[in-house]
Amino acid sequence: MAKAKMPAASTDDLVHQALLTVATADGPPRLAGKGDTPALFASKTGANKTVIDALTGLATVTGKGADESVRLTAAGFNKVAAQIPEERLGAAAKVVAADLTTTEKVAFLQDIVSRSPVAAAELLTEYEAAVAAEKIEAETRLQEAARRREREERAERAMVRWLELGRERKQQRIATLLAELQAEGGTAPPERETPTLPRPEEPRLFVRPTTTADGDFRRDVAERLVSSWRDAVQMRKDEARQFLETALDNIVGVRRIGEEGDQMPFDGTLHEAVPGVSADHPVRVTRSGWALEVDDDREYVIERAQVAK
Repeated sequence: MAKAKMPAASTDDLVHQALLTVATADGPPRLAGKGDTPALFASKTGANKTVIDALTGLATVTGKGADESVRLTAAGFNKVAAQIPEERLGAAAKVVAADLTTTEKVAFLQDIVSRSPVAAAELLTEYEAAVAAEKIEAETRLQEAARRREREERAERAMVRWLELGRERKQQRIATLLAELQAEGGTAPPERETPTLPRPEEPRLFVRPTTTADGDFRRDVAERLVSSWRDAVQMRKDEARQFLETALDNIVGVRRIGEEGDQMPFDGTLHEAVPGVSADHPVRVTRSGWALEVDDDREYVIERAQVAK
């Protein structure tokens, strides 16, 4: 009677067996070929190639020839962790942990011990070292952040001083030129009065643009000013912000949508959306917005105000 053929193992079964072999080996095996160190496969061709390709992401291969070795990734280890004998679990986990970053290593070891507490004794030394390294890395990041902030503040102070020196140099040049003029018998021209812009609170007449081009130009100017104002607010450039607010307040037809701290009913057309807030719900303005009057009945909202409950 003919002997019945055993069904061929599936690729998944062969991959699982290869991972388990690597996990329980006394040392990292080679991937394929003959040699003193055991290999997972006789060759890298034929049916073996399909299994080797399926190991991508689950195992890594380092070295060549006799020095070639296969090691599991954390993903490959987790696929067979339940089948690894408890007495070999800790040793197998150490090999995988050695290739992980500090944060990955801490999470990996925690996961192993949560599933198999018996491995805690063998993995304790690695876990202590990983936690200590994680602490050092966190302190290093904090120190680098502090140094980066100090460099930025120093650069900002230097830039402020640079601008101050530029203004001082300009005044010094003017004074020198005036002194030279007087030395030659000339007289300084009378100082011109600086024209004052109307205060924002003074009533101003809205003159409707007479052409589409005039209206588009007016809107473009207002949008550009508001865009620069928004950048100044985000970068906390108070001097630039105040200058731009003055410019905007002095454009006829532009109005500010709320002052910081104002209480008002929520209006979705004027205020940025706030979760859980509907129309007419009381809100507090945290950052002004800007609108441009189009005609007597309509206005174009350039920037909606930011509000909070």
